[in-house]
Amino acid sequence: MDHKSWKCDVAVIGGGAAGMAAAIRVRHVKEHEGLPLSVALFDPSALGGLLKTGGNRLITGPANSVKSEVLLDDLRRDVERYEIPVLPFRVEKVERTFTGSFALTIANGGIVEADAVVVATGGRPMSNELDERQDGVFVTYRGVSFLGKLIEKAQAYADGRPIAVVTNRNVRALLPLYWRYRADYLFLVPEGQEFELNNLPGSVIACKEWRILKRDENAFVLSVDTPENGLIEPWAGALMLDYVSFQKSPVMPEFGFQIEERLPGIPQVDGFLASSVPGLYFAGDVTCRYATVTSAMADGISAALGAYGYAFRRRFGENPPLFQMASDDDPEKFFNRELPVLHEDHVLHWLQTPPAGHPLAKGGNHTLQEVATETNHTLDQVYSLTYQAIRDRYVTIIPPSAVANPDN
Repeated sequence: MDHKSWKCDVAVIGGGAAGMAAAIRVRHVKEHEGLPLSVALFDPSALGGLLKTGGNRLITGPANSVKSEVLLDDLRRDVERYEIPVLPFRVEKVERTFTGSFALTIANGGIVEADAVVVATGGRPMSNELDERQDGVFVTYRGVSFLGKLIEKAQAYADGRPIAVVTNRNVRALLPLYWRYRADYLFLVPEGQEFELNNLPGSVIACKEWRILKRDENAFVLSVDTPENGLIEPWAGALMLDYVSFQKSPVMPEFGFQIEERLPGIPQVDGFLASSVPGLYFAGDVTCRYATVTSAMADGISAALGAYGYAFRRRFGENPPLFQMASDDDPEKFFNRELPVLHEDHVLHWLQTPPAGHPLAKGGNHTLQEVATETNHTLDQVYSLTYQAIRDRYVTIIPPSAVANPDN
């Protein structure tokens, strides 16, 4: 796959629980018939987000919880089952094109075009700190009241060595705790925020990106990309990830257009996770709503269905028949064919590797009429095979021309 120039129907930014659920839903759509669309999932770290911290995740309460590893394995299996492309790059900027689609600038310098976008970047961009759950990494996702205990644990683990704290400007509200538990702190903050943090009990480093370079028995060695000094390699005896501060102002890509905000830095979304920009949706912790794995996945699914509908309208000029999923859909459509009526000039597009020996395997990116000619099938036979391949979520179809205005 060429990561320098690529196009998909829906781009999902962020590979945590919300992002994975969103990407899967674009391909699965619904239990009965539904036309799958193409999707790409962007995350510079390994998939999983905070699920990689381990432990149990409450679904409703103590009697109804799921191990993080089990939930993550299930999500990964569906990503693998549908061969959803996972692009290991950070999305730096999202802009609109003159055709109304979105152009995503990714960290390797490439541009990816998408008809709709779901932003599920979570509380903060993750590095490789949770790819393998390591001793000495402490996550403050349990709230402010638990922060003191975590600092104590980090101090005990660091044993006099520096404690690296990945945080942002909101750490100012937590300073009384850090002052109380005096230690040799190394605060890693987003570029530009270091000037607001001049009264911290330790050193402050502005960083564009960071990661764990290596780990030995004495310390973590970090690789930090700083705006002034380039790559530096500070070391720390323990690592604290301050999600309490990041929940107040999540980190997102730069947008080349205005977005309505609920609070400064927090996007305004409606009940279907749609933003003020048509085709742009937000899901999970980035919305600063309720930070639970259940709501994150539900957000991802809702945002995905919204993005799916937007991309579908751009392709076919009408809403997708989603009566099973949306009660305000026209019920009469439920009794008609729920898949688009095929035409000979529709283009067949495989979304994953064709099964061995599939009669349409060689027909990718050709019109159905061309597929019939190439495979020595009648057009009606190609229609039948295509419908079954759609039901199996293997393929999608593309009309010869895109609809310019999806909001009609």
